[in-house]
Amino acid sequence: MRKEIKMPKLGQTVDEYTVTAIMKNEGDEIEMGDVVIEVETDKSIMPVESYMDGVVVELLVKTGDAIKDGDVIAVFEADE
Repeated sequence: MRKEIKMPKLGQTVDEYTVTAIMKNEGDEIEMGDVVIEVETDKSIMPVESYMDGVVVELLVKTGDAIKDGDVIAVFEADE
């Protein structure tokens, strides 16, 4: 079953982030807790983790992209 990984809200005062690193690529296996991307806020760089197991089908962001809370960052085929 296809699922989306969305950008979580990482703080109360931050709602826009810059993608600084891509850790998983299309076709990669992914497990719950794996870091998919890293994002930069005005104060720090933070990891964004997967919340399910599966395989990355489509990566929707690239390094340098500005993203917001709730944006879809990847689509993956979930193990069920």
